[in-house]
Amino acid sequence: LKLLKMDIEGMELNALKGGENLIKRTQPFLYFENDRKGDNSRNLIEYLWNLDYTLYWHITRMFKENNFFKNKKNIFDNKSSFNMLGIPKTINIDVQLPLVKDSNFHPYWSKK
Repeated sequence: LKLLKMDIEGMELNALKGGENLIKRTQPFLYFENDRKGDNSRNLIEYLWNLDYTLYWHITRMFKENNFFKNKKNIFDNKSSFNMLGIPKTINIDVQLPLVKDSNFHPYWSKK
């Protein structure tokens, strides 16, 4: 397993715990959604830190003007998707994304 991608509506931590042995054995890159409030986000971050992962925020806008269908109508306002990239600490790679430094900080919930 090289990459584990999840978008399972707040159940990421449960899935990671269920696959912990596989994750420890194969140390895949992880890509997952993290847009749940409070303890859910903090617990997810701290769990992955305990598995020796470095985490990065990947924030993407829901609407792009140059979209595939050339649709100019933005029904998403300024909403974004809050995702994370997890890389095993054993891998030395330059990532051009914001590093997760504080498990209590979330870029969306903290700005309100």
